[in-house]
Amino acid sequence: MSHYPPSSPSSIASSSSTSPPASPTATLPPVPPTLDRLVHHFTVAKQSLTSTQYVYRATQLVTSSRALIEEIATLNARNVYLRRGVDDEVEVLEEVSTRVEGVGDEVREEFDEMVEGLDRANERLQRTLEGLKGRLVESSLAQAGDKDVEGLDGDEDEDEPGSGSERALSRARTKQPLRKTLIDFIDSTAHEQLQTSVRADIDAFHTSNSDFSDSLQTFQSALQTISTTLTEQSSLGPGEKRTLYDTEPPPTARALFHDIEDHAAAMAELLQGLVRHYDLCVSALKHTEGGGEAAREAVQPDQPPDTDGQAGVEESLYLRKIPIPISESDRDDLIAVLERDAAELDDVLTEIRDRNVEQDTYYERLLEFAKVARKHDAGLREALVMLHEIRELHLPAQLHAMKTFQAEWTRLRASMSDKMAALLELGASNEAFIAAYAELLKEVERREAVKAQMSAIASKARKELRKLSDADQRARAEFVEEWGGSLPNGLWDAQDEGRGVRWEVREVR
Repeated sequence: MSHYPPSSPSSIASSSSTSPPASPTATLPPVPPTLDRLVHHFTVAKQSLTSTQYVYRATQLVTSSRALIEEIATLNARNVYLRRGVDDEVEVLEEVSTRVEGVGDEVREEFDEMVEGLDRANERLQRTLEGLKGRLVESSLAQAGDKDVEGLDGDEDEDEPGSGSERALSRARTKQPLRKTLIDFIDSTAHEQLQTSVRADIDAFHTSNSDFSDSLQTFQSALQTISTTLTEQSSLGPGEKRTLYDTEPPPTARALFHDIEDHAAAMAELLQGLVRHYDLCVSALKHTEGGGEAAREAVQPDQPPDTDGQAGVEESLYLRKIPIPISESDRDDLIAVLERDAAELDDVLTEIRDRNVEQDTYYERLLEFAKVARKHDAGLREALVMLHEIRELHLPAQLHAMKTFQAEWTRLRASMSDKMAALLELGASNEAFIAAYAELLKEVERREAVKAQMSAIASKARKELRKLSDADQRARAEFVEEWGGSLPNGLWDAQDEGRGVRWEVREVR
């Protein structure tokens, strides 16, 4: 910012009437000024007094600036206090948001682990089911329930090889019935119901998670809005854009106010100089013959004089009807000062206007400080309203959503854990079934071998018994023929003769 040096044209204020020049002859103009010249100086001096409007505006700007400084100081102090409170509360709410989000992440992690466990249990069960589907039941076992092979006994022709059950199995195999697999002996309803129930639990979790996530998103969006508002307020700042070549910090509001006061004081001092210059012009005209009338004609040509012949407006020329007489040398000194000040008059007027323009610039920059402080205040008030809404609405809703989500997960976790155990149990049961079937085949083979051995022994026994029975019949016949007639009936029952003992060896189920 620029400042005019003390040796500026404002010297009019101090050089006009306080002390005459040390050497008056050195300052006298080469030619004494004419009446027209003096009138011209007077007219210009009178016109220069219109600069009063600048000084009046400068005074208004000082008053307005003082009010702005007070407002800025009040707002800044309140904004600092409010900002500290808002930042602390936002930090607390962000910590709550972080912890709530952590709870959600922990629940989702547990859910993912539970789903992975269910997938593994289901994959194990699926593998066993595929094993059951691909395992054909042995024909002999499949036909056991389709045809009753009971009733096979030893009455069959003894010359037919094999036992009765073996012959029935042989005949059954020749019909080649529809082959079954192990899956036909499993009730798949339980597995399907478990899968449906697991999918229902997963869908219920996703619904609960969606509600929780929506609530958390709303809560975090409200916090983000406050943070954005605070960030925007922090980015607000008055002053011009700085460049790399700026070495001094931008002026503060207090410095701008002091500059406005300094310009106002300087302009008031310059105006006092203009008034003294005008007084010099009036004094010079009073001590010049015909000066008053000439001045009146110059400034008020259309206004008639009053009853005393004086101008009604330009009274300064007639404050005394008869001016105090001065010596010729004093008049020459007065004229010399007048001429010197008149030469500096344009510079003084330019300086007043320039100071007024610069003062307006400072005031506009001070207004920017006030606008920023007001915006900060409005933004913080808006943030307080949003914080109140978060405390009263969003925070309770978010805590309720978190508790609901946790409670729902607790219920679903127990349900899914039970279903995973059921899947594992089904898988283990199917695996046991496959293993038992393999052992069943071994058992069937063993039993067939034992049956074959028993059949061979039974066949051999039947032959031996038949031989013994035939020998017994022959012996009986020989006994009856030789001794039967000699034995009385009371001692020997001839009717029982010939029956003998009959043994039967057959398969009994």
